[in-house]
Formats: sequence, structure tokens, C-alpha cells
Amino acid sequence: MQFVMVVLRLAHIGAGAFWVGSGLMLVLVILPSLRRSGAEVGQRLPMAQISQAMAISSLITTIAG
Repeated sequence: MQFVMVVLRLAHIGAGAFWVGSGLMLVLVILPSLRRSGAEVGQRLPMAQISQAMAISSLITTIAG
């Protein structure tokens, strides 16, 4: 039982850190730099993969939490 709680806690913390970190990186670093460069954001950024990774990590965070 103790081992299961440790694994769930590590999964919750790791997935939550990835989820929050990727969201902040996207909003504070990547999107503003693309907007400043004048590039079309929709064409240069693989939003499907980014949103899928964030959705999976938020699901793991919620379930493990």
C-alpha cells in the first residue's frame, strides 16, 4: 500500500509539473516570440501534439491526485 501511494504521488507531481510548465512555456515564451517574428502561429507550431501532451498530463495529474 505504501509503494502504491509513493508511485501515485510521484506521478501526480511529475505530470503536474509538466502540465504547468508546458502551459507557461507556451504562453510566456513560445507564442510571444512567434508573434514578434511575424510568423503565422498556426502554421509553425504543432498545436495538436502540444495540446494532446498537455491533456494526457492533466488527466494523469487528476487521476493520480
